[in-house]
Amino acid sequence: MPGKSIGEPGENFGVFPEFFYGDCFPWRARRQFLRLEPVQEVGPEQEAEPEQEVEPEQEKENVESGGNLATAPVVQMNQEVDSTVSAPLGPCPRKSIPFTLPDQGNTADRFRYLATIPNRKKPIPGRLHPAFQDAAARCAEAYLTRPTEANLLNFLALPKVGLFPATLEKKPALFLASYPNVSWPTPKPKPQNPTTASDTSKTATKLVESGHLGSAARILAEDAKAMEIDDRVLEQLESKHPRGPEKPFGRKAGPKQGKNITEQSMREALDTFAADTAPGVSGWTVPLLKSAMHRPSVVKFLTTLCTSITSSTALGQSMLRTSRLIALKKDDGSVRPIAVGELIYRLCAKAILRSYFHTDFLLPYQLGVKSPGGVEPIVRAAERALEGSLGAEYTHLASLDATNAFNRVDRKVMADAVEKHAPVLWRTCKWAYGEPSDLICGDTILQSSQGVRQGDPFGPLFFSIALRPTLHALSIALGPDTQAVAYLDDIYLFSNDPNVMQRTQAFLADKENVIKLNNNKCKQVTFTEMAENGFKMLGTMVGPKKAREEFLKDKMESEARKIARLKDLPSQHALLLLRFCIQQNLRHLQRSLRTDDLKEYWEKMDQELWDEVQRMRTRQTEGSEAENMLGKKLSHLPARFGGLGLLSFTDVAPLANKAAAAQADKYLANIFALDLPDEAPTPSQRELCSSMWEHQQTAILEGLNDPGRKRLIENASGIGKRWLNVVPYFQPLRLSNQEVATGLHDRTLVGSSLAICSFCGSDSPLGHDELCRSRNSWAQRRHDSINRIIHRGLQSVEGAVVSIEPRTLEGQRRNDLRVRGRCGLHATDYDLKVYCLNDRDARSTTSAKPAASSLTNHVLNRCLSWLDKVSENATRKAPATHSGLFKAVVMSTGGIVSRETADEMRRWRREMGPMAFEGMMKKISLELVRARARTFAM
Repeated sequence: MPGKSIGEPGENFGVFPEFFYGDCFPWRARRQFLRLEPVQEVGPEQEAEPEQEVEPEQEKENVESGGNLATAPVVQMNQEVDSTVSAPLGPCPRKSIPFTLPDQGNTADRFRYLATIPNRKKPIPGRLHPAFQDAAARCAEAYLTRPTEANLLNFLALPKVGLFPATLEKKPALFLASYPNVSWPTPKPKPQNPTTASDTSKTATKLVESGHLGSAARILAEDAKAMEIDDRVLEQLESKHPRGPEKPFGRKAGPKQGKNITEQSMREALDTFAADTAPGVSGWTVPLLKSAMHRPSVVKFLTTLCTSITSSTALGQSMLRTSRLIALKKDDGSVRPIAVGELIYRLCAKAILRSYFHTDFLLPYQLGVKSPGGVEPIVRAAERALEGSLGAEYTHLASLDATNAFNRVDRKVMADAVEKHAPVLWRTCKWAYGEPSDLICGDTILQSSQGVRQGDPFGPLFFSIALRPTLHALSIALGPDTQAVAYLDDIYLFSNDPNVMQRTQAFLADKENVIKLNNNKCKQVTFTEMAENGFKMLGTMVGPKKAREEFLKDKMESEARKIARLKDLPSQHALLLLRFCIQQNLRHLQRSLRTDDLKEYWEKMDQELWDEVQRMRTRQTEGSEAENMLGKKLSHLPARFGGLGLLSFTDVAPLANKAAAAQADKYLANIFALDLPDEAPTPSQRELCSSMWEHQQTAILEGLNDPGRKRLIENASGIGKRWLNVVPYFQPLRLSNQEVATGLHDRTLVGSSLAICSFCGSDSPLGHDELCRSRNSWAQRRHDSINRIIHRGLQSVEGAVVSIEPRTLEGQRRNDLRVRGRCGLHATDYDLKVYCLNDRDARSTTSAKPAASSLTNHVLNRCLSWLDKVSENATRKAPATHSGLFKAVVMSTGGIVSRETADEMRRWRREMGPMAFEGMMKKISLELVRARARTFAM
């Protein structure tokens, strides 16, 4: 621990910790420190003892009791470190979270008090982002100027205290402007109304509107496994968290950390989190943290905190390592504890792993930590063993199952293993696991003092490093006829020894401080038996067609039941769950399950998705076979190609399995010494699928007429596809079922069900609804709505003064918007133009394309060239103004913008910031869908 030297010249009093000089350390205690005898010099003939680091908590205890830090406590600690196996000491005592606000000096309890304040369920409005960012920057600057736990708490408490005003006397922005000098809110009693089957759909709807799509899908599927907290569950959770040894890392400082964490590592780590990642006790969410990190001081605060964690000097351990404990119900009725840690802690952990991790930390046959393909190499090894192409001829496969593996591994063993195999992370591991940490479960506080917390990004790596010596010794003991491969705590033994399981159990019998086998769940099969009956492993099935067919059929029936329940939700909510949750549940099986002989099941799943799209589309008449075939193909294209993003299982499965097998073989070659053919590397699944989708889009374009081509290109545009991803947090972001149905008609390229327009009597092909002059036009209202959206977006630019329809020098002629003020958009007038690409003056896309251009680019360029011409005409005819620039904002009714408008929008994004700009673009996309729905006749 860094510190400062004290004492007169010639006297060596050693180095004292930083807290000795802080305001929290009383002067009387300092004087008591100064009475300690000087440290004895080590003579040249004497062997120097390793430098010992005294823990701050132990120092404080000795100071208060008047003890000498250089004597008994050190001997006692060394005795603890020398013990080989830590004896179980029973569960840690329970505590309760405080329901009254503790004193300001008690930062740990004030942080625990945050658990009584509810998390914010919806994102903050765009107008509050500047005030929130300012508050976060003030707290970050205060910590950087004076790093104390109180200043750290102010930053952590911002989402729950700053965004939940204790009184309604101040507006939210003014309340944030006063933070952290504000009153903390009083907790409200939690409602005790459990969810029943009758209100499942309502609960799922609310969860979608809160952005928790995964939770909504589980609720809808009646697959929510979170258990209610009662005494029985608490007892099970306590048994899962045994008491560990005190000071498992000893008193030494340990090896030095590596390089400092960079801003780029922090941002890259933040991008790995999903937007709906569950928050910890403080309430920080991914959107809030991304907003706060627009301020340089916040980024510097996070990198400073992260770097201090790597040196084991970061303050606020008791706060940052606190987790919300979730009790998940396992299939056998027991409890699986999942720790939801602080988002800032998890962010730091991911950034550290990105900067420090090296493959040498683990054995070549240890998977699960930054290993490509996840479990796929082990599954591929089993498939190769069945085929007889794994190199050696193995006859048996043993599967080892561990009991409570993560929570029972001895932390002293972990400390020794990390020091030996990953010394650059030893101080980080000591900071994260050197002391017990709080687990808040309902109103009760349990403690984690043994093992690693499930849900901690550090957990898989530190567990695997702790397991490494034992796994290596087991591999040597079993001999060359057995090859071990482990995915975290799931260990598989490929062997020719029929007694491999008994030998393994005997070897691990006295190593329960590292891993304890659950003998009832450990299995051993021969590959002959596997070829006849199949073997379920790592979430998939290996074996004959019949076993794989039954496995896949069961999975698909479960997903079909989930799809059937979507009819109880609004169409916008159902479409979000279908695209982002339900269709994703079986994607891993396309890589890990052999399905080349089960193609009909993937076709059935594709039909289930298409049937649900047709239900939400609510077409009034039965479409032709060609129309349905086209719509189904379009639904399988990604949104960026103009489709719905419901990717075809039939098309993707062979490509996914091919890419996974090639990647796994490359990894297995280092374990089993495979003799792979010298061929060009197989492209990744992303590359294979992208090429396939490009060909499919081109084939569809070739069969379309001019209006269909233009509509497909519009659907693939940035604005045209954005409405598909909008989460309906607030009413302005919600679409009615009819509006969603209109959007689905557009994206499947079908017009009205009526062959003859009931308004004008003409034919009613695709796009006629926007050109029919007998219908009530929505053009002006669409223009005004989009204009207001852009106006609000530009108002978010710092220093900008935006006016609507400003006066010009040409009398009644006015532009739509004018920006003045001290900003990058100063002195600019804007005029909005929204045109239909099917207008009679628009350019046709059926003309011959250049040989060097793809059909997609040709159609897009034809559309853009006409919009550019419209933009030039608007600029030439613009009314004169006193000074400044004029910019025409030109877009099509489907979302394509002219090249000049695209350049100007990039300027807007730089000035507004990504979050405000993205919000504006989503609202424009929604408004275009609403406008089409106003004139579309089902």
